Amino acid sequence: MRKQLCYSYLAVIILAILGTSVAFCSLGYSYLKEENYNRFTEEVRLLAGELKEKDMAEQESLNRFVEGASKRIDARISIINGQGYVIADSESKTAENHKHRKEVREAMQGKVGKDVRGSATTGISYYYTALKTTINGVDYIVRIAMPQKNVNQLIYNLAVSIVTISVICLAIAMLLAYYFVRKITEPVYDISEKAELIAGGDYKIHIRPTGTGHIYRLSRALDHMVESLRENQKTLEKQN
Repeated sequence: MRKQLCYSYLAVIILAILGTSVAFCSLGYSYLKEENYNRFTEEVRLLAGELKEKDMAEQESLNRFVEGASKRIDARISIINGQGYVIADSESKTAENHKHRKEVREAMQGKVGKDVRGSATTGISYYYTALKTTINGVDYIVRIAMPQKNVNQLIYNLAVSIVTISVICLAIAMLLAYYFVRKITEPVYDISEKAELIAGGDYKIHIRPTGTGHIYRLSRALDHMVESLRENQKTLEKQN
């Protein structure tokens, strides 16, 4: 009985902790992803503001700008002209046309462009965030590309923390389950052992009312019963 109760409690606890952990991991992933996109959006807005102070005809100035910004925020920085061509990039010197890229299309429409995909140039998966800015009547796109592994590392750290806390909670729950099961079943075991002795003819046993609720009433009833049996036994002995 005690083992069955323990296993039942543990099954419920494990399912509850497992469900909670999965839910927290899922919510944490969504939260971190959204928070990172919010951070990237703020960063790209700041870069777009800084870019307005640069000479767009000076290639060296643009190269220094993207390289400096890349080191500062630890991300790949690209500047794309209104036709979709990359005119400066912190990790590539190839003037590719990116007008069909999702984040660039969205930025050209006046939105904050977002996408997640692998780069054909570097072979690395990125979270892309792009924003359009107008300088001297000409449209440009400023784009941040954060390596996916950086965001995944944050998610991994979160998952490790949740799993660690879950294991600790499980260990505490197991100890509590054992304690409460033992507390619940001890009176039952005690009554059961004494009932077996009474059934064997031992009427000298005294049963101390214990437990709560039905167990308490059962122990009292059994104590009264054995007391009646003792009195009957004494009466029979006197008559004989």
